[in-house]
Amino acid sequence: MVHFVRSIGSNLHINDAHPEEGKKLTGAGKDSECKLYKMRWVILGIFMVYAVAAGMQWMQYSIICNIVVKYYHVERYVVEWTTMLHMLAYVLCILPALWMLEKAGNRITMLTAGAGICIGAWIKLFAVQPNLFPVVLVGQAIEAAAQVLTFGLAGSVTAAWFGPNEIALAGSMALFGDQFGVAFGFIFPPLLVHDSANEEEIGQGLNNLCLFIAIFTSVILITMLIFFKDTPDKPPSNAQIVQKECKKDSSSALDDFLKMLSSKSFILMLLSYGIHIGIFCSHATLLNQVFLEYFPEDVKHAGIIGSLMVFFGLVGAIAGGLYLDWKHLFKATTLFLYVCSTICLILYAFALTSKNLYLVYGIACFLGIFMLGYYSVGLQMAIEIVYPHSEGTAAGLMLLAVQILSLFLTPALRTIMERYGALVGNYTLIVLMFIGLIITIKIPPRTRRQDAETTMKKGETAKSYKINIES
Repeated sequence: MVHFVRSIGSNLHINDAHPEEGKKLTGAGKDSECKLYKMRWVILGIFMVYAVAAGMQWMQYSIICNIVVKYYHVERYVVEWTTMLHMLAYVLCILPALWMLEKAGNRITMLTAGAGICIGAWIKLFAVQPNLFPVVLVGQAIEAAAQVLTFGLAGSVTAAWFGPNEIALAGSMALFGDQFGVAFGFIFPPLLVHDSANEEEIGQGLNNLCLFIAIFTSVILITMLIFFKDTPDKPPSNAQIVQKECKKDSSSALDDFLKMLSSKSFILMLLSYGIHIGIFCSHATLLNQVFLEYFPEDVKHAGIIGSLMVFFGLVGAIAGGLYLDWKHLFKATTLFLYVCSTICLILYAFALTSKNLYLVYGIACFLGIFMLGYYSVGLQMAIEIVYPHSEGTAAGLMLLAVQILSLFLTPALRTIMERYGALVGNYTLIVLMFIGLIITIKIPPRTRRQDAETTMKKGETAKSYKINIES
């Protein structure tokens, strides 16, 4: 049974009191023990490396779009579909992925995902021929479908292994495994695949890139088979113990979806988050096109800048996670990151128009800190809003909003840039960010998970604390 936080009937608030090794619990956890295992860091490490392998294939072709167009003799928009397939796969596969996670558990879902990205990588290796781009799309589609499992697993794995005073940090690290992969996806393709008038040289570069990814994913799959465990022998918190007690009364992932969508606060969070992260995804997909306009002789810097945004985003995510674990100021932290992201996006547009590469590098680093720092902080706020419903389902809905927006925004933004230039495209993103910021301001502050912890510390049982998710 995957460790989702479930409600009893329609209204149960689950405690997430701090677990210490061997500590006896009270209330719902009476006569039980919770324990934190050192193995949790190994599990998190394996998940992060898997997420790196999945994420690095997202930008594998788009970041060298001009070279891929030349080698495979296809249009630019066709190459961009190697990225947009991930967005489409998420929209189509998120419900089956959450169902599988609920029924099969962490280990089986993880192995399925690992096998999928490995198979996709090997298919793309065998498709390094100028006439086999349709086969590349098949491999990319398989990998994209497998990667959908990553987002639900991040919340499920960290909830199953980590205590409440470290779960925000662990969740940030789990999510940023994927973003690290994206960073490597920005770096390695331009380094391994060089533009050339000779198709054989390009083909050799693509072969080296695909071979590296195929071997890497194979090693990860073997590692998961040997070391990855489903859940610890003893749960890390009261919340996990109560989940086992509510197993018979737990709702399905679809029921959680419907209940969450009845929450006005969650709908506002859904829109705000979808706009923010959707803007980043669309911008990253078209980064090569932007640099072709502003820095035609330095297109290789697009990959470096993209990777720097992700690496600095990890700094923002870890800082945000630590701050949330310390202060629990979810609304204030989210709003701060949104404001800073909007300001940095304006400065980034100015830096591009100045055509000062050093200035672009500097602003891009701050853009990464705030935009991707929001990536994990926003998810934590959403979980607080819909608690006690499933963390995995909440994350799934949030990221579904991102993928839907990105799926429409990316081709629309590409069309705007082709007709009116990258500057107008950047202005469009800034306007959208302001809309998202206004929506964020209107989100009521909710700390239901923290309220439950406070209630339990007063000696009440989990069943004595009830909420109305529709508020």
